[in-house]
Amino acid sequence: MNLTKIISQKHIAILGGLVILYLIINSVFIKQLPVFTDEAIYVRWTQIAANDASLRYISLVDGKQPLPIWIGMLPVKIFADSLTSMRFMSVIYGLFSLFGIYLLGRLYKNSSAGLIAATLFCLSPFFFIYNRLALYESLISTIGVFSLLLITLLVRFSRTDLAMLLGFVIGLGMLTKSSANFFLYLMPFSLLTLAGKKSFPKLKEISWIFTLFALSAFIAFLMFNTLRLFPLFNTIGQKDHTFILTYKEFFQNPLYLVFGNTPSLVTWAVQYMTVPVSLLLVFAFFYYIYKRQMKVWFLFIWILVPFMATAFFGKIIYPRYILYLFPAIFIIISYLTVDIFSKTRNKFFKYLFLFILFVTPIISIVSIMVNPATSFIPDNDKNQLVNDWPAGGGVAESVEIIRNSAKTEAVFVGTEGTFGLMPYALEIELVEDPNVKIKGYYPVKEIPEEVLRMAKLQKTYFIYNLTQDESIFADPRLKLVGKFRKGNSETFLRIFEIK
Repeated sequence: MNLTKIISQKHIAILGGLVILYLIINSVFIKQLPVFTDEAIYVRWTQIAANDASLRYISLVDGKQPLPIWIGMLPVKIFADSLTSMRFMSVIYGLFSLFGIYLLGRLYKNSSAGLIAATLFCLSPFFFIYNRLALYESLISTIGVFSLLLITLLVRFSRTDLAMLLGFVIGLGMLTKSSANFFLYLMPFSLLTLAGKKSFPKLKEISWIFTLFALSAFIAFLMFNTLRLFPLFNTIGQKDHTFILTYKEFFQNPLYLVFGNTPSLVTWAVQYMTVPVSLLLVFAFFYYIYKRQMKVWFLFIWILVPFMATAFFGKIIYPRYILYLFPAIFIIISYLTVDIFSKTRNKFFKYLFLFILFVTPIISIVSIMVNPATSFIPDNDKNQLVNDWPAGGGVAESVEIIRNSAKTEAVFVGTEGTFGLMPYALEIELVEDPNVKIKGYYPVKEIPEEVLRMAKLQKTYFIYNLTQDESIFADPRLKLVGKFRKGNSETFLRIFEIK
Protein backbone atom coordinates (compact mmCIF):
# COMPACT_ATOMS: atom_id res chain seq x y z
CA MET A 1 0.00 0.00 0.00
CA ASN A 2 1.29 3.45 -0.92
CA LEU A 3 1.34 5.40 2.36
CA THR A 4 1.56 8.75 0.58
CA LYS A 5 -1.99 8.20 -0.72
CA ILE A 6 -3.19 8.31 2.89
CA ILE A 7 -0.83 10.94 4.32
CA SER A 8 1.29 13.39 2.32
CA GLN A 9 5.08 13.13 2.27
CA LYS A 10 5.26 16.46 4.11
CA HIS A 11 3.05 15.18 6.92
CA ILE A 12 4.97 11.89 7.06
CA ALA A 13 8.16 13.92 7.53
CA ILE A 14 6.59 16.05 10.30
CA LEU A 15 5.24 12.98 12.09
CA GLY A 16 8.62 11.29 11.79
CA GLY A 17 10.29 14.39 13.21
CA LEU A 18 7.89 14.36 16.17
CA VAL A 19 8.71 10.71 16.83
CA ILE A 20 12.44 11.45 16.80
CA LEU A 21 12.01 14.50 19.03
CA TYR A 22 9.84 12.54 21.46
CA LEU A 23 12.30 9.66 21.72
CA ILE A 24 15.32 11.95 22.11
CA ILE A 25 13.99 14.20 24.88
CA ASN A 26 12.45 11.33 26.84
CA SER A 27 15.41 8.98 26.47
CA VAL A 28 18.11 11.56 27.21
CA PHE A 29 16.37 12.69 30.41
CA ILE A 30 15.06 9.30 31.48
CA LYS A 31 17.29 9.19 34.59
CA GLN A 32 16.90 12.87 35.47
CA LEU A 33 14.37 12.37 38.27
CA PRO A 34 15.31 10.27 41.30
CA VAL A 35 13.32 7.14 41.98
CA PHE A 36 9.89 8.03 43.34
CA THR A 37 8.28 6.03 46.16
CA ASP A 38 5.50 4.55 43.96
CA GLU A 39 8.07 3.66 41.30
CA ALA A 40 10.11 1.80 43.92
CA ILE A 41 7.03 -0.23 44.87
CA TYR A 42 6.08 -1.12 41.28
CA VAL A 43 9.62 -1.95 40.16
CA ARG A 44 10.23 -4.14 43.21
CA TRP A 45 6.94 -5.95 42.64
CA THR A 46 7.96 -6.52 39.04
CA GLN A 47 11.32 -7.96 40.07
CA ILE A 48 9.60 -10.33 42.47
CA ALA A 49 6.97 -11.39 39.90
CA ALA A 50 9.63 -11.91 37.23
CA ASN A 51 11.55 -14.30 39.48
CA ASP A 52 8.69 -16.18 41.17
CA ALA A 53 5.74 -17.37 39.08
CA SER A 54 3.62 -17.87 42.21
CA LEU A 55 3.77 -14.12 42.89
CA ARG A 56 2.59 -12.78 39.54
CA TYR A 57 -0.40 -11.22 41.32
CA ILE A 58 1.71 -9.54 44.01
CA SER A 59 0.29 -6.08 43.23
CA LEU A 60 -3.13 -7.24 44.50
CA VAL A 61 -1.65 -7.35 48.00
CA ASP A 62 -1.93 -3.55 47.89
CA GLY A 63 -5.09 -3.48 45.74
CA LYS A 64 -3.32 -2.55 42.48
CA GLN A 65 -4.15 -4.13 39.14
CA PRO A 66 -1.28 -6.22 37.73
CA LEU A 67 -0.99 -5.44 33.99
CA PRO A 68 1.93 -2.96 34.20
CA ILE A 69 3.73 -5.44 36.46
CA TRP A 70 3.18 -8.26 33.98
CA ILE A 71 4.39 -6.17 31.03
CA GLY A 72 7.43 -5.01 33.00
CA MET A 73 8.56 -8.55 33.82
CA LEU A 74 10.21 -9.06 30.42
CA PRO A 75 12.45 -5.95 30.37
CA VAL A 76 13.27 -6.41 34.08
CA LYS A 77 14.32 -9.98 33.34
CA ILE A 78 16.45 -8.95 30.35
CA PHE A 79 18.11 -5.75 31.55
CA ALA A 80 20.19 -5.22 34.69
CA ASP A 81 18.81 -1.73 35.42
CA SER A 82 15.24 -2.54 36.45
CA LEU A 83 14.17 1.05 37.12
CA THR A 84 15.39 2.40 33.79
CA SER A 85 13.95 -0.54 31.85
CA MET A 86 10.49 0.04 33.35
CA ARG A 87 10.76 3.78 32.79
CA PHE A 88 11.58 3.06 29.16
CA MET A 89 8.39 1.01 28.91
CA SER A 90 6.53 4.22 29.81
CA VAL A 91 8.40 5.96 26.99
CA ILE A 92 7.18 3.23 24.63
CA TYR A 93 3.59 3.61 25.85
CA GLY A 94 3.87 7.33 25.15
CA LEU A 95 5.12 6.61 21.65
CA PHE A 96 1.95 4.61 20.99
CA SER A 97 -0.04 7.54 22.37
CA LEU A 98 1.70 9.86 19.92
CA PHE A 99 0.50 7.79 16.96
CA GLY A 100 -2.95 7.31 18.50
CA ILE A 101 -3.39 11.05 19.05
CA TYR A 102 -2.41 11.74 15.46
CA LEU A 103 -5.01 9.22 14.27
CA LEU A 104 -7.64 10.75 16.55
CA GLY A 105 -6.98 14.25 15.21
CA ARG A 106 -7.18 12.89 11.69
CA LEU A 107 -10.42 11.04 12.46
CA TYR A 108 -12.12 14.03 14.08
CA LYS A 109 -10.84 16.66 11.64
CA ASN A 110 -7.94 16.03 9.24
CA SER A 111 -4.25 15.20 9.07
CA SER A 112 -3.22 18.75 10.01
CA ALA A 113 -5.27 18.54 13.20
CA GLY A 114 -3.64 15.21 13.95
CA LEU A 115 -0.18 16.72 13.61
CA ILE A 116 -1.04 19.71 15.81
CA ALA A 117 -2.48 17.41 18.47
CA ALA A 118 0.58 15.14 18.27
CA THR A 119 2.86 18.17 18.62
CA LEU A 120 0.96 19.33 21.70
CA PHE A 121 1.42 15.86 23.16
CA CYS A 122 5.11 15.77 22.31
CA LEU A 123 5.66 19.19 23.93
CA SER A 124 3.38 18.59 26.92
CA PRO A 125 5.20 19.12 30.24
CA PHE A 126 2.63 16.79 31.86
CA PHE A 127 3.57 13.88 29.61
CA PHE A 128 7.25 14.83 29.67
CA ILE A 129 7.13 14.13 33.41
CA TYR A 130 5.01 10.98 33.43
CA ASN A 131 6.23 9.29 30.26
CA ARG A 132 9.61 8.97 32.01
CA LEU A 133 8.39 7.39 35.24
CA ALA A 134 7.71 3.73 36.02
CA LEU A 135 4.11 4.41 37.01
CA TYR A 136 0.69 3.27 35.75
CA GLU A 137 -0.24 6.65 34.28
CA SER A 138 1.51 6.44 30.92
CA LEU A 139 -0.08 3.07 30.13
CA ILE A 140 -3.63 4.06 31.15
CA SER A 141 -3.31 7.25 29.07
CA THR A 142 -2.32 5.20 26.02
CA ILE A 143 -5.23 2.83 26.57
CA GLY A 144 -7.52 5.85 26.91
CA VAL A 145 -6.33 7.23 23.56
CA PHE A 146 -7.05 3.97 21.73
CA SER A 147 -10.34 3.46 23.58
CA LEU A 148 -11.52 6.87 22.37
CA LEU A 149 -10.30 6.08 18.84
CA LEU A 150 -12.04 2.70 18.71
CA ILE A 151 -15.28 4.02 20.27
CA THR A 152 -15.47 6.70 17.58
CA LEU A 153 -14.77 4.17 14.83
CA LEU A 154 -17.27 1.70 16.27
CA VAL A 155 -20.09 4.26 16.24
CA ARG A 156 -19.20 5.28 12.71
CA PHE A 157 -18.88 1.81 11.18
CA SER A 158 -20.86 -0.47 13.58
CA ARG A 159 -18.59 -3.48 13.06
CA THR A 160 -18.35 -6.49 15.35
CA ASP A 161 -14.57 -6.76 15.00
CA LEU A 162 -14.19 -3.17 16.20
CA ALA A 163 -16.44 -3.92 19.20
CA MET A 164 -14.32 -6.94 20.11
CA LEU A 165 -11.10 -4.98 19.73
CA LEU A 166 -12.53 -2.15 21.83
CA GLY A 167 -13.54 -4.62 24.56
CA PHE A 168 -10.04 -6.05 24.57
CA VAL A 169 -8.44 -2.58 24.86
CA ILE A 170 -10.76 -1.44 27.67
CA GLY A 171 -10.21 -4.79 29.37
CA LEU A 172 -6.48 -4.05 29.36
CA GLY A 173 -7.35 -0.68 30.85
CA MET A 174 -9.36 -2.30 33.65
CA LEU A 175 -6.37 -4.55 34.35
CA THR A 176 -4.33 -1.36 34.73
CA LYS A 177 -6.42 1.16 36.68
CA SER A 178 -10.03 1.42 37.80
CA SER A 179 -10.37 4.75 35.98
CA ALA A 180 -10.71 2.69 32.78
CA ASN A 181 -14.33 2.11 33.81
CA PHE A 182 -15.03 5.63 32.55
CA PHE A 183 -14.25 4.44 29.02
CA LEU A 184 -17.23 2.09 29.29
CA TYR A 185 -19.55 4.60 30.93
CA LEU A 186 -18.89 7.21 28.24
CA MET A 187 -19.50 4.96 25.22
CA PRO A 188 -23.19 5.92 24.73
CA PHE A 189 -22.27 9.62 24.45
CA SER A 190 -20.27 8.80 21.32
CA LEU A 191 -23.55 8.87 19.37
CA LEU A 192 -23.07 12.64 19.42
CA THR A 193 -20.30 12.18 16.85
CA LEU A 194 -22.98 11.10 14.35
CA ALA A 195 -25.02 14.28 14.76
CA GLY A 196 -24.88 16.52 11.71
CA LYS A 197 -24.46 13.59 9.33
CA LYS A 198 -26.74 13.50 6.31
CA SER A 199 -28.58 10.51 7.72
CA PHE A 200 -28.63 10.02 11.47
CA PRO A 201 -28.94 6.31 12.39
CA LYS A 202 -32.43 4.91 12.72
CA LEU A 203 -33.65 3.18 15.86
CA LYS A 204 -32.68 -0.24 14.50
CA GLU A 205 -29.14 0.95 13.77
CA ILE A 206 -28.85 2.57 17.21
CA SER A 207 -30.01 -0.68 18.79
CA TRP A 208 -27.26 -2.51 16.91
CA ILE A 209 -24.67 0.03 18.10
CA PHE A 210 -25.75 -0.50 21.71
CA THR A 211 -25.54 -4.25 21.17
CA LEU A 212 -21.93 -3.75 20.08
CA PHE A 213 -21.33 -1.57 23.14
CA ALA A 214 -22.65 -4.43 25.29
CA LEU A 215 -20.30 -6.85 23.52
CA SER A 216 -17.34 -4.56 24.25
CA ALA A 217 -18.37 -4.22 27.89
CA PHE A 218 -18.81 -7.99 28.22
CA ILE A 219 -15.30 -8.67 26.92
CA ALA A 220 -13.80 -5.96 29.13
CA PHE A 221 -15.52 -7.23 32.29
CA LEU A 222 -14.63 -10.81 31.39
CA MET A 223 -10.95 -9.86 31.21
CA PHE A 224 -11.12 -7.93 34.46
CA ASN A 225 -12.88 -10.72 36.30
CA THR A 226 -10.08 -13.15 35.56
CA LEU A 227 -8.47 -11.46 38.58
CA ARG A 228 -11.07 -13.22 40.73
CA LEU A 229 -8.92 -16.33 40.33
CA PHE A 230 -6.60 -14.73 42.88
CA PRO A 231 -7.93 -14.67 46.45
CA LEU A 232 -7.08 -10.98 47.02
CA PHE A 233 -9.34 -9.68 44.24
CA ASN A 234 -11.47 -7.77 46.77
CA THR A 235 -8.49 -5.59 47.71
CA ILE A 236 -8.93 -3.63 44.47
CA GLY A 237 -12.25 -2.21 45.63
CA GLN A 238 -10.88 -1.61 49.11
CA LYS A 239 -7.91 0.29 47.72
CA ASP A 240 -10.12 2.32 45.39
CA HIS A 241 -12.15 3.51 48.36
CA THR A 242 -9.01 4.62 50.13
CA PHE A 243 -8.87 7.29 47.43
CA ILE A 244 -12.53 7.81 46.51
CA LEU A 245 -15.79 8.02 48.43
CA THR A 246 -18.20 5.11 48.51
CA TYR A 247 -21.70 5.90 47.25
CA LYS A 248 -22.92 5.77 50.83
CA GLU A 249 -20.35 8.34 51.91
CA PHE A 250 -21.12 10.51 48.91
CA PHE A 251 -24.88 10.64 49.47
CA GLN A 252 -24.41 11.52 53.13
CA ASN A 253 -22.79 14.78 51.98
CA PRO A 254 -22.54 15.15 48.17
CA LEU A 255 -20.69 18.49 48.30
CA TYR A 256 -18.19 17.44 50.96
CA LEU A 257 -15.13 17.36 48.65
CA VAL A 258 -16.02 19.23 45.48
CA PHE A 259 -15.30 22.77 46.67
CA GLY A 260 -11.84 21.79 47.83
CA ASN A 261 -10.95 19.46 44.96
CA THR A 262 -12.16 21.55 42.01
CA PRO A 263 -9.82 24.54 42.51
CA SER A 264 -6.87 22.17 42.91
CA LEU A 265 -7.72 20.15 39.80
CA VAL A 266 -8.31 23.26 37.70
CA THR A 267 -5.07 24.86 38.90
CA TRP A 268 -3.06 21.72 38.12
CA ALA A 269 -4.70 21.40 34.69
CA VAL A 270 -3.93 25.03 33.81
CA GLN A 271 -0.32 24.72 35.01
CA TYR A 272 0.25 21.64 32.89
CA MET A 273 -1.74 22.87 29.86
CA THR A 274 -0.16 26.35 30.17
CA VAL A 275 -2.25 29.52 30.07
CA PRO A 276 -2.59 29.97 26.25
CA VAL A 277 -3.82 26.40 25.77
CA SER A 278 -6.18 26.75 28.74
CA LEU A 279 -7.69 29.95 27.33
CA LEU A 280 -8.16 28.29 23.94
CA LEU A 281 -9.88 25.34 25.61
CA VAL A 282 -12.35 27.65 27.37
CA PHE A 283 -12.98 29.51 24.12
CA ALA A 284 -13.50 26.20 22.29
CA PHE A 285 -16.05 25.10 24.87
CA PHE A 286 -18.34 28.07 24.27
CA TYR A 287 -17.57 28.34 20.55
CA TYR A 288 -18.55 24.74 19.79
CA ILE A 289 -21.64 24.94 21.96
CA TYR A 290 -22.67 27.93 19.84
CA LYS A 291 -21.72 26.10 16.62
CA ARG A 292 -23.45 22.90 17.76
CA GLN A 293 -20.45 20.77 16.90
CA MET A 294 -21.68 17.60 18.56
CA LYS A 295 -18.55 15.53 18.05
CA VAL A 296 -16.55 18.16 19.93
CA TRP A 297 -19.20 18.03 22.65
CA PHE A 298 -18.42 14.34 23.02
CA LEU A 299 -14.74 15.16 23.56
CA PHE A 300 -15.70 17.66 26.27
CA ILE A 301 -17.93 15.03 27.91
CA TRP A 302 -15.01 12.58 27.74
CA ILE A 303 -12.98 15.12 29.74
CA LEU A 304 -15.55 16.64 32.07
CA VAL A 305 -17.32 13.53 33.41
CA PRO A 306 -14.16 11.90 34.84
CA PHE A 307 -12.85 15.32 35.90
CA MET A 308 -15.99 16.15 37.89
CA ALA A 309 -16.21 12.61 39.27
CA THR A 310 -12.70 13.10 40.64
CA ALA A 311 -13.74 16.45 42.09
CA PHE A 312 -16.83 15.03 43.82
CA PHE A 313 -15.45 11.66 44.93
CA GLY A 314 -11.69 12.09 45.35
CA LYS A 315 -10.58 11.71 48.97
CA ILE A 316 -6.92 11.85 47.93
CA ILE A 317 -6.02 13.46 44.61
CA TYR A 318 -2.82 14.15 42.71
CA PRO A 319 -2.25 15.87 39.35
CA ARG A 320 -1.43 12.58 37.62
CA TYR A 321 -4.99 11.35 38.17
CA ILE A 322 -6.16 13.58 35.28
CA LEU A 323 -3.27 12.81 32.90
CA TYR A 324 -5.37 10.43 30.77
CA LEU A 325 -7.84 13.26 30.00
CA PHE A 326 -5.25 15.44 28.28
CA PRO A 327 -5.14 13.69 24.87
CA ALA A 328 -8.79 14.68 24.30
CA ILE A 329 -7.84 18.26 25.20
CA PHE A 330 -5.13 18.18 22.52
CA ILE A 331 -7.69 16.98 19.96
CA ILE A 332 -10.07 19.84 20.82
CA ILE A 333 -7.30 22.47 20.58
CA SER A 334 -6.10 21.08 17.25
CA TYR A 335 -9.68 21.00 15.94
CA LEU A 336 -10.12 24.65 16.91
CA THR A 337 -6.76 25.61 15.42
CA VAL A 338 -7.65 24.12 12.04
CA ASP A 339 -11.01 25.89 12.12
CA ILE A 340 -9.31 29.22 12.87
CA PHE A 341 -6.75 28.68 10.11
CA SER A 342 -9.51 27.89 7.61
CA LYS A 343 -10.89 31.40 8.12
CA THR A 344 -7.65 33.23 7.28
CA ARG A 345 -4.96 33.11 4.62
CA ASN A 346 -2.58 35.34 6.53
CA LYS A 347 0.55 33.21 7.01
CA PHE A 348 2.04 35.59 9.57
CA PHE A 349 -1.06 35.19 11.76
CA LYS A 350 -0.88 31.40 11.45
CA TYR A 351 2.80 31.28 12.42
CA LEU A 352 2.21 33.69 15.31
CA PHE A 353 -0.74 31.59 16.52
CA LEU A 354 1.36 28.40 16.45
CA PHE A 355 4.22 30.18 18.20
CA ILE A 356 1.94 31.31 21.03
CA LEU A 357 0.38 27.83 21.19
CA PHE A 358 3.69 25.97 21.48
CA VAL A 359 6.10 28.40 23.15
CA THR A 360 4.77 28.13 26.72
CA PRO A 361 4.80 24.29 26.76
CA ILE A 362 8.36 24.43 25.40
CA ILE A 363 9.38 26.88 28.14
CA SER A 364 7.81 24.60 30.75
CA ILE A 365 9.64 21.54 29.41
CA VAL A 366 12.94 23.44 29.35
CA SER A 367 12.38 24.48 32.97
CA ILE A 368 12.00 20.79 33.86
CA MET A 369 15.15 19.89 31.92
CA VAL A 370 17.17 22.61 33.62
CA ASN A 371 15.97 22.10 37.21
CA PRO A 372 12.87 20.04 38.11
CA ALA A 373 12.93 21.39 41.68
CA THR A 374 12.16 24.93 40.51
CA SER A 375 10.31 24.12 37.27
CA PHE A 376 6.89 25.42 36.18
CA ILE A 377 4.93 22.38 37.34
CA PRO A 378 2.49 22.06 40.26
CA ASP A 379 4.04 22.10 43.71
CA ASN A 380 2.34 18.78 44.52
CA ASP A 381 4.35 17.06 41.81
CA LYS A 382 7.57 18.92 42.60
CA ASN A 383 7.26 17.86 46.23
CA GLN A 384 6.44 14.23 45.45
CA LEU A 385 8.99 13.75 42.71
CA VAL A 386 11.89 15.97 43.83
CA ASN A 387 11.58 18.00 47.02
CA ASP A 388 9.95 15.89 49.74
CA TRP A 389 10.20 12.48 51.42
CA PRO A 390 8.53 10.48 48.58
CA ALA A 391 11.35 11.56 46.24
CA GLY A 392 14.43 9.37 46.03
CA GLY A 393 17.10 12.00 46.44
CA GLY A 394 20.06 10.33 48.16
CA VAL A 395 19.04 6.78 47.25
CA ALA A 396 21.65 6.35 44.50
CA GLU A 397 24.38 7.73 46.76
CA SER A 398 23.34 5.45 49.63
CA VAL A 399 23.33 2.43 47.33
CA GLU A 400 26.88 3.28 46.27
CA ILE A 401 28.03 3.56 49.92
CA ILE A 402 26.47 0.20 50.79
CA ARG A 403 27.73 -1.50 47.63
CA ASN A 404 31.31 -0.36 48.26
CA SER A 405 31.20 -1.69 51.82
CA ALA A 406 29.73 -5.00 50.65
CA LYS A 407 32.71 -5.63 48.37
CA THR A 408 34.82 -6.70 51.36
CA GLU A 409 32.38 -7.66 54.14
CA ALA A 410 28.80 -8.52 55.01
CA VAL A 411 26.55 -5.49 55.49
CA PHE A 412 23.25 -5.11 57.31
CA VAL A 413 21.03 -2.15 56.37
CA GLY A 414 18.06 -0.98 58.39
CA THR A 415 15.62 1.53 56.95
CA GLU A 416 13.00 3.84 58.36
CA GLY A 417 9.99 2.40 56.53
CA THR A 418 8.76 -1.06 55.59
CA PHE A 419 6.87 -0.22 52.39
CA GLY A 420 7.62 2.27 49.63
CA LEU A 421 10.83 4.12 48.94
CA MET A 422 12.41 2.45 51.94
CA PRO A 423 13.34 -0.34 51.73
CA TYR A 424 12.24 -1.08 48.13
CA ALA A 425 14.50 1.45 46.40
CA LEU A 426 17.51 -0.22 48.04
CA GLU A 427 16.25 -3.74 47.33
CA ILE A 428 15.85 -2.93 43.63
CA GLU A 429 19.61 -2.33 43.41
CA LEU A 430 21.04 -4.57 46.12
CA VAL A 431 18.72 -7.56 46.61
CA GLU A 432 20.98 -9.88 44.59
CA ASP A 433 24.14 -8.93 46.48
CA PRO A 434 24.82 -11.87 48.84
CA ASN A 435 26.74 -9.60 51.21
CA VAL A 436 23.81 -7.23 51.79
CA LYS A 437 20.78 -7.80 53.99
CA ILE A 438 18.09 -5.10 54.13
CA LYS A 439 15.25 -4.81 56.63
CA GLY A 440 12.67 -2.08 57.16
CA TYR A 441 11.33 -0.78 60.49
CA TYR A 442 8.35 1.43 61.27
CA PRO A 443 7.64 3.46 63.29
CA VAL A 444 11.16 4.44 64.35
CA LYS A 445 11.47 6.54 67.52
CA GLU A 446 15.00 5.33 68.29
CA ILE A 447 17.50 2.91 66.81
CA PRO A 448 15.77 -0.51 66.66
CA GLU A 449 17.22 -3.12 69.04
CA GLU A 450 17.79 -5.59 66.21
CA VAL A 451 19.89 -3.00 64.38
CA LEU A 452 22.03 -2.46 67.47
CA ARG A 453 22.55 -6.23 67.84
CA MET A 454 23.56 -6.55 64.19
CA ALA A 455 26.05 -3.69 64.61
CA LYS A 456 27.97 -5.85 67.11
CA LEU A 457 28.32 -8.58 64.50
CA GLN A 458 28.94 -6.80 61.18
CA LYS A 459 29.01 -3.49 59.36
CA THR A 460 25.59 -1.92 59.88
CA TYR A 461 23.89 1.12 58.37
CA PHE A 462 20.59 2.77 59.15
CA ILE A 463 18.77 5.14 56.78
CA TYR A 464 16.38 7.85 57.94
CA ASN A 465 14.15 9.21 55.19
CA LEU A 466 11.04 10.45 57.05
CA THR A 467 12.44 11.75 60.32
CA GLN A 468 13.97 15.23 60.14
CA ASP A 469 14.33 15.89 63.89
CA GLU A 470 18.02 16.71 64.42
CA SER A 471 17.82 15.83 68.12
CA ILE A 472 17.35 12.16 67.22
CA PHE A 473 20.57 12.19 65.24
CA ALA A 474 22.58 13.34 68.25
CA ASP A 475 22.71 9.73 69.48
CA PRO A 476 26.47 8.90 69.78
CA ARG A 477 25.84 5.46 68.27
CA LEU A 478 24.97 7.16 64.96
CA LYS A 479 27.90 8.09 62.73
CA LEU A 480 26.72 10.22 59.80
CA VAL A 481 27.99 8.80 56.52
CA GLY A 482 25.87 10.79 54.11
CA LYS A 483 23.27 13.55 54.20
CA PHE A 484 21.47 14.20 50.93
CA ARG A 485 19.09 17.06 50.25
CA LYS A 486 15.79 16.44 48.45
CA GLY A 487 15.74 18.95 45.60
CA ASN A 488 15.83 22.49 46.96
CA SER A 489 13.97 21.71 50.20
CA GLU A 490 15.06 21.29 53.80
CA THR A 491 14.19 17.59 53.69
CA PHE A 492 17.12 15.16 53.73
CA LEU A 493 17.84 11.47 53.42
CA ARG A 494 20.50 10.48 55.96
CA ILE A 495 22.55 7.30 56.11
CA PHE A 496 24.32 6.46 59.36
CA GLU A 497 26.81 3.78 60.32
CA ILE A 498 25.79 2.23 63.63
CA LYS A 499 28.58 2.15 66.20
